[in-house]
Amino acid sequence: MNERARSAVYRAFGKVNLTLSVLGRRQDGYHEVSTLMAPVGIADVLTFSRRQKGLSLTCPGLPDLPADRNLAFRASRAILDASGEPFGLDIHIEKNIPPGSGMGGGSSDAATALLAVNGMLPPETRFDLRALSRAAAGLGVDIPFFLGCDSDPPEWQAALCTGTGEEVEPVDGARLHAFSLVIAFPMFQVSTALAYADWDEDRPASGGEAGRRAEATAMSALISGDPERLAGALANDLEGPVSRRYPQVLVTKRRLVECGALGASMTGSGSAVFGVCRSQEHAEAVRARMAEASPYLELRGAIVTKLGV
Repeated sequence: MNERARSAVYRAFGKVNLTLSVLGRRQDGYHEVSTLMAPVGIADVLTFSRRQKGLSLTCPGLPDLPADRNLAFRASRAILDASGEPFGLDIHIEKNIPPGSGMGGGSSDAATALLAVNGMLPPETRFDLRALSRAAAGLGVDIPFFLGCDSDPPEWQAALCTGTGEEVEPVDGARLHAFSLVIAFPMFQVSTALAYADWDEDRPASGGEAGRRAEATAMSALISGDPERLAGALANDLEGPVSRRYPQVLVTKRRLVECGALGASMTGSGSAVFGVCRSQEHAEAVRARMAEASPYLELRGAIVTKLGV
């Protein structure tokens, strides 16, 4: 076996939700959503080394999370079990996507694990993306989205995800290179389960015609490469419930706009907030202004990145 098949390094990209409509809570406890997502440049780095047997994982960025509860570990075990291949793995994760930020780091790590282990299998036994999605069932609803954008080359850049998030419809022709972002990271983490529980309690108006208009406008902006139009379409139904528990979300969003962002929104269930800018230079200027305010905003930091991988 060649060395490439024995050890591999992958990047697991984060994402932002450009629009997110919560359509209701299902009887199984999950929520129906419709969300337009795109990957961003910030990524975890995963190293997979093949060994004779057994599965181990190290992740210094999550010291309190047992290895067997890490989604990348569970995804690796799932595909190894499904393949019947008798080899083991050492997995190391360098975390760059802050946990509890709403950027899908755990799900992206799991998708990357599926892709990495699949690449180590004999060609005749490898799985397609649909089969990999089935292998990930129950691990994370964002994993099917990340399977496409973490692939090399990417199967898609942006996608409208529906159902619980597992039904993926790629946005053809998206010009993601046209969009620069500033992403601000508050000091706190947000539990996804708690965010949806707060939505259940508030039962805010969601989805419907306004949500469909936001999705359509945002998708059109992605295709045309229009940052002003994209900024005007940003929407997230979880932002209200989350910000009532964590007012810092709205403070950060307001400050991004005051610092020059064209528009801003919380991503996913939070806590990260991103602002859309006209260019890399514009984003750097916004981030510099944010840095001046960071002692008052209580941010872990703010970065400049782009949509796309």
